[in-house]
Amino acid sequence: MNLPLPLNAEDDEFLELWPEAEAFIAQFQPEIILLQAGADSLQGDPVTEMALTRLSHGFTTERLRYLADKYSQGRMLVMGGGGYNLENVADAWVEVVERLI
Repeated sequence: MNLPLPLNAEDDEFLELWPEAEAFIAQFQPEIILLQAGADSLQGDPVTEMALTRLSHGFTTERLRYLADKYSQGRMLVMGGGGYNLENVADAWVEVVERLI
């Protein structure tokens, strides 16, 4: 695997590596999918050095929801998490919720 993402990684770098994450999940066919939706990977967070946007969070949510349907009979637990830029936290979590409904 090529993970983790390099510092200042943007959406395109995240999306390029995503198939590896999905293949890893497929190996185990989990009974439940857990998504810890922290927002500290978004650009502008004062603690981390990442440059993702809310679109990566939305994409991840959609794909994990698909995998939960495929392997886990739809069982998925989504939790909030870190993020030290309150605007980013709001943006990321709205994106996640929108993709879940």
